Amino acid sequence: IIRLAYPFLPILAAGMGVDVAALSLALSASLATSAAGPFLAPIADRKGRKSGMRIGLGLVVLGALLLAIWPTYPAFFAAILLGNLGNNIFAPALNAYLSDRVPYARRGLVLSIGEMSWALSYVLIMPLVGPFMTTQTWSVPYIALAAIAILAFILVEVLVKKDTPVEENGSIFTNLRQVFLSAPALAGLGMGFALVTANEVINVIFSVWITDAFAVQAASLGLAAFVVGVSELGGEGLAAIFTDKVGKERSVLIGLVLNALFMVAIPLFDGSILWAMAWLLIFYLTFEYAIVASIPLMSEVLPSSRATMLAVYIAALSLGRAAGALLAPWLYDMGILANALVGAGFNVAAIILLRFVKVSKSE
Repeated sequence: IIRLAYPFLPILAAGMGVDVAALSLALSASLATSAAGPFLAPIADRKGRKSGMRIGLGLVVLGALLLAIWPTYPAFFAAILLGNLGNNIFAPALNAYLSDRVPYARRGLVLSIGEMSWALSYVLIMPLVGPFMTTQTWSVPYIALAAIAILAFILVEVLVKKDTPVEENGSIFTNLRQVFLSAPALAGLGMGFALVTANEVINVIFSVWITDAFAVQAASLGLAAFVVGVSELGGEGLAAIFTDKVGKERSVLIGLVLNALFMVAIPLFDGSILWAMAWLLIFYLTFEYAIVASIPLMSEVLPSSRATMLAVYIAALSLGRAAGALLAPWLYDMGILANALVGAGFNVAAIILLRFVKVSKSE
């Protein structure tokens, strides 16, 4: 639900009769709901991974249906709240389910392939969204999204076998306490927060920047979304190939360094729409490589509370998105370079924190 909004913020704002700042506020609020995710996601440790997937997808279905039936700004606000919370419960349950079944030495490949589904949705679906919004109405893609969410829920029910809980003693606070008393876990949370904040200060305003700089229309914004999807798919593909071979920590470091370098190089790429698209391609590819490589790394920081660790990590990522979404419009008032420089600074902070992330097993 939330990813569909980013490339089309100007169109959505016009359709709902609000300004881009109002949508940015909605995005920030939805991402801040991630703080609630860790209090629900431990269900996947205590009741089984499938239970966590059910709850997460159920919330996504509810949000998508709400927006499909009532296409207004209040419904959009509520839908992305539910959608983001649902994702923050579903994703750690799914990744914990896969991590339980795959040795750490091969986990980078398997989890990267799982993450490729997000990019494939951009590549296959986003080019269709712009024309639909132009010829129909801004809410039509959300009706289709509701149908897809229902189908995903059915597939989980049919295909995922009920599994045995990892930990049934104590309460959800037992798992959370393990996370927040672990220095490597806290370092990983800070790293993820900084990494995603760096990305979000560009992510929120890239469609506005392209519209302002090159006076493009909806179809070109759809092309920009396609470029983002291709770059994400490329980053995930590279992570699948190299994360296990190069090493999880080293892969994250490579992605962070390259992403920071390309952020500060943005003045070299703003001469034309084609150069801007090239910059977006590299920017999202390097970010995606780093973030995808970080998931198998974090999956082995606290194996006894794996779903909870991953849920808190995703919450940290979403809080980083919330921080970046709040910063992005304010920074953009000073120009796109301000967004890029601040983003690079957050990448440097992530690099420093990465040094303190330790897993329970060696590569």
